[in-house]
Amino acid sequence: QLRHELQLPKDVFIIISVGYLIERKGYRSVFEALSQLDIPFLYLVIGDYLVSDDHYLKYYNQEMKRLFELGKHLLKDKLVFTGKKSNVDEYLKSADIFILNSLQEGFANAVLESMACGLPVIVKNIEGVEGYFTIRNRNIIISSGESEEIIGYLKKLYYDKNLRKNI
Repeated sequence: QLRHELQLPKDVFIIISVGYLIERKGYRSVFEALSQLDIPFLYLVIGDYLVSDDHYLKYYNQEMKRLFELGKHLLKDKLVFTGKKSNVDEYLKSADIFILNSLQEGFANAVLESMACGLPVIVKNIEGVEGYFTIRNRNIIISSGESEEIIGYLKKLYYDKNLRKNI
């Protein structure tokens, strides 16, 4: 029902990330990994990908533009940038998997929000993740962030619905 309300495809594996489209969030490596993924999917990026001149991230606009273009080039119609949303929880609840491949994070609220929405999470092994809200690969999947490993976990979760449910 949520997918219908959000105008998302009903029968496609939806991978989702939340956050500003900046290098630190690891989008480049996610785009590169997903470009090699051979299962049907849609990747949603929830968050700003261009900010106004009075925004504190205005100096990242060129970086955001480059990442936007790279993502569209590599993933074409398998990638949707939604921009900022007030109903992020609805998008999370409509997805199949959450991925966070950040190079650095404080306390990763998006991971907690995804878990609260019942999503399995693949997160890069960065300081502040392991041990705070994880039981390694039982309630969250900790990744090295390398393309091959991300692809492997995504395929495993795509084909094993019970594993997705258990995580």
